[in-house]
Amino acid sequence: MRDRRRTSLFRPAAMVRVELLVLLRDQRAVLTTLGTAQQAELIPSSDEAFPRAPGEPGPQLDRCKSIAERAARLREALCVPVAPTPAAAPSRGPSLEEMESQLAHWETRLEKFREQEAELGARRDALRGATDRAAPLLELGVPTETLTSSEYVHFAIGSMQEGSPSTVSEDPVVIVPVESREGKRRVIAAAGRHRTEAVEARLRRIGFAEEAFPDLGSVPLEVWLHRNQEELAAVESELGAVRSQREELAVGAAGPLAAIEESARVEEALFEAESGLGGTGSTARILAWVPRDGLADFEARVRDVTGGVHLMNVEEADPRGDAPVLVRHGSILGPFSLLVSGYGTPRYGEIEPTPLFAVSYVVMFGIMFGDVGHGLLLAAGGLALRRFGRSRLLRDVGTLAGLLGAASMVFGAVYGSFFGIEELKRFALWRDPIEGNPMAIMVACVGFGMAMISAGIVLNIVNLLRAGDRIGAWTDKFGLSGLVFYWGALALLLLYDSIAARGILPWAIAALALPVVAWTLREPLEWLHHRKGRARGAPGIGTAIGSSAAEAFEALLVFLASTISFVRLAAYAMSHAALLMAIFMIASELRSIPGGSIVVLVLGNAVIIVLEATIAAVQALRLEYYEFFGKFFHGTGRPFAPFQISCTSAPSRPSRRH
Repeated sequence: MRDRRRTSLFRPAAMVRVELLVLLRDQRAVLTTLGTAQQAELIPSSDEAFPRAPGEPGPQLDRCKSIAERAARLREALCVPVAPTPAAAPSRGPSLEEMESQLAHWETRLEKFREQEAELGARRDALRGATDRAAPLLELGVPTETLTSSEYVHFAIGSMQEGSPSTVSEDPVVIVPVESREGKRRVIAAAGRHRTEAVEARLRRIGFAEEAFPDLGSVPLEVWLHRNQEELAAVESELGAVRSQREELAVGAAGPLAAIEESARVEEALFEAESGLGGTGSTARILAWVPRDGLADFEARVRDVTGGVHLMNVEEADPRGDAPVLVRHGSILGPFSLLVSGYGTPRYGEIEPTPLFAVSYVVMFGIMFGDVGHGLLLAAGGLALRRFGRSRLLRDVGTLAGLLGAASMVFGAVYGSFFGIEELKRFALWRDPIEGNPMAIMVACVGFGMAMISAGIVLNIVNLLRAGDRIGAWTDKFGLSGLVFYWGALALLLLYDSIAARGILPWAIAALALPVVAWTLREPLEWLHHRKGRARGAPGIGTAIGSSAAEAFEALLVFLASTISFVRLAAYAMSHAALLMAIFMIASELRSIPGGSIVVLVLGNAVIIVLEATIAAVQALRLEYYEFFGKFFHGTGRPFAPFQISCTSAPSRPSRRH
């Protein structure tokens, strides 16, 4: 059952650590319920006070794997390509012994059919080959007994490549064509019997491959061929009957095989889960991560299975611990979360960046790919994929393309660009990236980048405070000191003349030096704070000072490079406009050719849509990953992986949520 509740916009779902003690007799039922509900991630037990639960699931686990593999192989051999889900299943699945017995029965029947098919197929091929060799001899009009037992003439039947010599110059040999098939000629060669061995050797040199004469016994060739055809028809009829029986076996076994394979997979998952549980002689200890908003439902399911005979302890997940991360997004943010996951998963307690990523990514794409016409086509294609896409991935791509196309239309209206048509530029809400003021759009893009970098620093401060790292929140290069330095440096650059005129330039420079000092002191302060717990031989304070100084210098370069990187937004916006201008210039040169300008405009715009849209998407993603995520997003979290089984016969209960 998929939980459709949404998490907080910028935070993953809150997790709790559940410690559950149940009677050993209820262990399997509880695991089955949890695996069906898919709402808990099991934690392997490592507490010595609760050793592994009684029993050794290893051999049983191997049996389950073997059964599932045998069922899959049998299903493939019977040409049942996909295991159908059983329409109905008993309340309790078959035991491992029952599954193995049933599989052995089907395997025996299948092997019997295979042996019969192999035997009948060999007989059929032999009869066909004999008939193919003997039938052309009827056209010669020569008695068969003459070909096989002439006293004076040696006859040989065989085949040669087309274009081979029809005589052998060294010996008088007659080669009579019988038939041609697939680039070869079947022939009968005749020569004096006294030169049999020499003639056969020379025939082999010119590519003659001799065949055996059919053994006709004492009957004429016509009668022998008729009997052969009757026997061949009988063999093919028998072979068809065997295949029909095999198909009937496949139809009858498809459903039970699917049930066995599913049951084996379920048992495999349950045995594997049991191998990680702790317990005592009569109890089992189950540890699990559970979303806090699903805890009530979790407890209700356990109560239903155990009859209330259980103990449960719940602890809130530590933001600095190893709790898994569960993020629930709707159909709009879902495609963007896939792009975020390409960078990594947020650690538990960190900011979940998908909403900010979605907005900034769409805006940056629109800046670089601003054209109403191009955006309209992109949005239309995206809506078509979202509406008619057969897979979830295609529908997500459609959603993403639709939103990016809408952003292109918005910025196309800002630039006054509709397929680059010159006459429509006068309706621009602002100005064309090239024909207007290129410096203005570059400044605007740098301003957007400054906002993105600042947002990343603020998010990093929040993450550090949530993790309890107060020193880092103040002294990290992307902490409060980094924010002060960044905005202080920007203010100094933008207001330099005013600051110098007031005579406070030295104070401003000194203020900028304070964050650099904070960066340099971060690791030494942390070293002093944790010095009592350090092991012997650990790096000393000198190493900490040197490392901090190197990071401080690196921070200066990072801030500068990150800010300048956003100039590429303007650069690609101008290149997009320049390509459109170039297409119209080429089209104008081809006006004398009928239809030439139209072809250039259509093909040129098509190339721009494919090429520029791809470049814009990649560049926007690059800016997100390196210039935005790099400030606050570590991506080292672990996704929530609930224990799950596909058991159609598992006990279930109606949801209590209203």
